[in-house]
Amino acid sequence: MLLLVTAFFISCGDQPKEETVSKPSFKNKVKGVNLVGNDHPLDIISIIELYNIHANAVGLGVQAIFDMENDTLKWNTDAMDWCYTNEGLQRTIELSKEKKLFVTLQPFLKFEGMDSTTTPEQFLEKLDKHGDAYRQFILEYAKMSEENRLPVFSIGTVLDEWVMLRPEYWKNLIQEVRHLYHGDVIYTCQFRNEERVQLWKDLNYIGIMALDEAPDSARYAALGRFSEEMNKEVIFTFWGYNESDEKVQAQKIEQFFNDVYKQDWSLGGYLWKWEVVNEEIDLDSEYYSPQNRTAQKTIESYWK
Repeated sequence: MLLLVTAFFISCGDQPKEETVSKPSFKNKVKGVNLVGNDHPLDIISIIELYNIHANAVGLGVQAIFDMENDTLKWNTDAMDWCYTNEGLQRTIELSKEKKLFVTLQPFLKFEGMDSTTTPEQFLEKLDKHGDAYRQFILEYAKMSEENRLPVFSIGTVLDEWVMLRPEYWKNLIQEVRHLYHGDVIYTCQFRNEERVQLWKDLNYIGIMALDEAPDSARYAALGRFSEEMNKEVIFTFWGYNESDEKVQAQKIEQFFNDVYKQDWSLGGYLWKWEVVNEEIDLDSEYYSPQNRTAQKTIESYWK
């Protein structure tokens, strides 16, 4: 499961205290990155680096570990990297807001101990068993989003089979989130599953994960028609290209900007991925990341 973080366009400076959530005003496209953290506390330098590519916000992955072998669902534990703890999330929110970057929290499940013999039915049964724990997980970070006046919150990332087979559970969860959180709400589905997910009428945007999708795919035209039919704009919450050849990566990113990103039905999206750089990170082996590669200049050019 991906370790995720994201970004948007909005000013998130100090707001009047009586306004608990700063409502988004999407005058421009989302110029976002998925910021990938680690066990090192984030410093302001890592946030300032986003200015070089003209990103206008940052979002954070919120991890819960689903231990399939021991049948547990846990989050915010000492065993997690600093970036996934509540301390790490809160510190990153504060640093990002200081620099007027929009922040969105994106909860996701990391599955461990999954047996190759586990059937889809057994997998769904385990998810159902921990439905109340997942609900508590989501509501905890909806509350954090409310307390920090973050304008958009995600209820989940690519749990499509669970969403499609248990729509009432998810619709009830959305209602609970909206009861305590007053910003916009999004869910991220896998590209090509959008028409099978029956939640969009209850959400503010259609969230799409489109990693390594050919920029000229005819599926994008179909997605555009679906967006217009639902009257919901699309946010590509995760998009990017895992290319060892940096020139090929830059060409695909440029084509995505030209053919998909600029469409009226698209609000833009969050590029996967942008590393919090320290001495332990080898960017030469991070083929999704555009950092220090030809694609970084391409992004700077389109986002300036």
